[in-house]
Amino acid sequence: MKREKQVPFFMKMAVLLTAVLFYNSCAQAPVAPVFNLYNYNRVAIIPFENNTHDPALTKAIQDDLTEKVLGLNAIPVIDSARVAAYLKSIKAKASDVATDDNLRKKVAQNFKCNLLLTGSAEGYSETFKDTAPERLQKPNSDEMEWGFFSKRKVVADFTANLMDAETGSLLWKRKGNGYSWFNKWNPLPIPGNVAVPAELGKFANFANMVNNRVNNKPDTAQPEIDRNPDGALIYTKNPDFVGLRSDAIEAAVNSVVSDFKGSRGWVPTVK
Repeated sequence: MKREKQVPFFMKMAVLLTAVLFYNSCAQAPVAPVFNLYNYNRVAIIPFENNTHDPALTKAIQDDLTEKVLGLNAIPVIDSARVAAYLKSIKAKASDVATDDNLRKKVAQNFKCNLLLTGSAEGYSETFKDTAPERLQKPNSDEMEWGFFSKRKVVADFTANLMDAETGSLLWKRKGNGYSWFNKWNPLPIPGNVAVPAELGKFANFANMVNNRVNNKPDTAQPEIDRNPDGALIYTKNPDFVGLRSDAIEAAVNSVVSDFKGSRGWVPTVK
């Protein structure tokens, strides 16, 4: 009988170790950003158009976007306020930069940039809703409690585009979306040991529920802004929504700036 040749144990281990090292090197290979800002000398942010009912949204988005791009240490940024001042001085409109070749080149020459960032605020919404009363278990307790939730949510959307300042070619486009939310539990003065109390009817009344929410000191919401009537902005009157708005904008901007970040130890080769 022919005896098979045995592979020495140390050779098996060497092959296994090589395979593991090869797998790890592939898994940890550097990943370049979707769009490499390091290949450009300077970017000018053209004032965004505003297609929402929040007149201050474009400024908030552009300010946060400027801060986040500068934080990458990839490229100098000409902020939108400077660009707006220049456009005003030559009696030109920001909305024409993307389509007017001469205007685009004037902006590029004035700020010595080869990249332009244009965009628009596309959506902004605020939601504030009191839910129906319900009985839930208290945290870290076996007791039950009657109450209702005040649900808040803010959503912000915008689009951003990068153009070649010389040719006007569209190099990159992305829609940013961000949201933030906060659900506040408001206890009701109803015994938690009864399943359907007779008092539930009066507390289900909207006016009484709102009054109970306002008297709940950790909650700063006011009854007149509960239903966000006629598209009125809640954040201008309520500190809870000021914070939610800021967080939603930051989340939207971060979703866009992520395209400019490398990962797994990527290092730019051009600066």
